[in-house]
Formats: sequence, C-alpha cells, structure tokens
Amino acid sequence: MKTPVYTWHKEHGQVIDFLGWDLPVRYSDISTEHKAVRNAAGLFDVSHMGRLEFLGKDAEMFLNSLVPRDIRDVAIGRCAYTYVLNSHGGFQDDIIVTHRGDDDFMVVCNAGNYDKIVSWVRTMLNIMNQMHPLDLTFNDFSSTSAMYALQGPKALEILAKVFEGEPIGRWRYTTGKIAGVDIILQGTGYTGEAGCEIIIPGTTVDEPEKALKVWTAIIDAGEDFGLLPIGLGARDSLRLEAGMPLYGQELDEFISPVEAALAFPPFAKIDKDVTFIGQTPFKKVSEAGIEKIRVGLRMKKRGIPRTHHEIVVDGKVIGEVTSGTKSPIFNLGFGMGYVEKEYSQIGTTVFIRTGLREQEAEVVGYPFYDPSVYGYKRD
Repeated sequence: MKTPVYTWHKEHGQVIDFLGWDLPVRYSDISTEHKAVRNAAGLFDVSHMGRLEFLGKDAEMFLNSLVPRDIRDVAIGRCAYTYVLNSHGGFQDDIIVTHRGDDDFMVVCNAGNYDKIVSWVRTMLNIMNQMHPLDLTFNDFSSTSAMYALQGPKALEILAKVFEGEPIGRWRYTTGKIAGVDIILQGTGYTGEAGCEIIIPGTTVDEPEKALKVWTAIIDAGEDFGLLPIGLGARDSLRLEAGMPLYGQELDEFISPVEAALAFPPFAKIDKDVTFIGQTPFKKVSEAGIEKIRVGLRMKKRGIPRTHHEIVVDGKVIGEVTSGTKSPIFNLGFGMGYVEKEYSQIGTTVFIRTGLREQEAEVVGYPFYDPSVYGYKRD
C-alpha cells in the first residue's frame, strides 16, 4: 500500500515495506533526522495510521463503552490519549480520541491494528444496535485522506507561516487551510516535542494533489528553520527517547495497562459510573497488584539493549527488553522493558544479557533526555 505522497518519498528517501505499506525509513541518516527534530523540526508522513469518525447523539456513549477513559471529560476542541481493551483487560490498541464538535468524534489508531479496530468497532456497533438502535454513524476515512506529523521546537513557528486558522495548542483541535487546502489540525505527536498532526481529507493515492501541495508547502516553509523530512527509523528512536510505548513492543493483547504503567488518571475511570469492555479484569489487576511493570533502562557504559534481551540481577532473569537503541542525543544505549516489580525503583542497577555478556544498566524514568533541554517542556 502507498500513501498519497509516495512518489515524493521514492524520489527523496529510502522506501521499505512496513506493515504492508511502502514508507520511507530514512532520507539522510537516522541520527541526523533524529537531531533535526530535537533541535529544529521534522515532517513525518503518518498516513498509514487509521482515521475514523463517529457522528451522532450516541457517539460519546459508544466510545465510552470501548475505552477506560471518560470521554465525557474531553471538551469540544480537545484531544485525549487512551486505549481499547479486550475482554481480558489487555491492549487491543492505544488511540487518540478527538472531540471535534457536538456529537462529533474522531479516532486515530495504529496502522498495525487498523483492521482489528475497525472490525471491533463494527462488531460492537452491530451488537449494541440489536439491543437498542443507536443514533450513530461510523465513517472510516483512512483511505481518502493523508496525515502528517510536524514535530520539534520550531514546528509551530513553521506552521504559523503556512496555516490559515486559529493557533493550535497541545492536545487541541482546530481546522483551517494550508496552501489553500482544507485541513484538520490537532496538537498531538509521538516524539515528545511540541508540534501537531495534520490531516488532509479528500486525497488519495490516485488523486494526491492536495496531499502533495500541503507536504511541499511545509517543506518549503521549514527550509530556513532546519526542518527535514523524517523516516521511520528516527520516528522510532524519538518515541523511545521520549518514553512512549509502541504497540507490538511494549503493548499487546496480554499486557494490562497497570503493567504498562498507563493506568493512572485520566487514562483510567475504574471507579466512575460508566462501564467499558475489559473493566472487570482491569479492576482486578489494579486491586490485586502486579508482578511485572514497564520501566526505562539506560546503559551505564557501552552496549545497546535490544528487543528480547534478558534483564538480569545476580544471575537471576528478572525481565526482558521490549525496545532499545542508541540515543543520538546522549550517546548511550537505552530502552524499555518489563521487570519484576521489586526491581522497578528508579536507580536500581540491573544487567542486560547480550549473548554471553552482561552489561550494566540502570532503571530510569521517562523521558530519557533532560526535559529542560529537549521536549515540549524545555526552558
């Protein structure tokens, strides 16, 4: 599958197969692209993600039955992070819900879970409609739109040069135009930096004109700011450096939000007067406690933690690495993984087993970088 700006990527970058999509892994090198986002700005094509809308008086109620976050608390014009659970309380996906207007919601889901989430939504709509007809229209406009992420400390300054509309804030939603093209804008992203995600409705692989017009307008506007197009490689190292979990690595159908350290307010609504799928096992895990939990890991000297590397203390395997790489910012190996809860305290020394070697690491908090220097909270 291709995105509407595939031809641009093919001309300027290295394209690979990612979950059945032809996407750029890099345009220059991953370290350069990573640093551009941390120090200036980067533009990502994330059109492979799912874009769904829920319209009607029962939209809020329906979404509230699917997620452990109270959608009633998400005001119009705001976006919210949450997740869809299965009946056992494990992750089906983590998503962004946007309250666009009265009886109007949008959901962005991960590309790898797109088919599963659309099928789940249709199944639950069918079940609920059989019990009581819903005032709800479900639209999947993923294939008739494009989606970009503009991220970095200069991202909003670049946006201001091309966007016709009200200024956007973090976790906010608005609409407007770029290069004369109607767009949807929300203050979200997956890098830890300031920025936004841009959705261009009414464009396809066969009719890419609108998508290309917006993409090139942003590229041109960002040239003097140091903006670069960014591929999948730097997208992964950036999200990991910000401590953001990835479905299929840190999250899956068998992991509870409690174990993933994502069960805190406002993500969870266990004690509120609403029910959601997976609520009973979620509540049981919350009350009974857990044996393992997601933590950050930073190497003390050399070595890079990789997925499935064992985490060891005194010769005992106490967990496993889920993601890892080397940071272009602080020049050390780092990653995330799950460890037995008694070893999860920040500052705990552990060892990463790589083949026959055990290399020293430390349990650390998120983000991995200094938030006074990098990220949206920087001074």
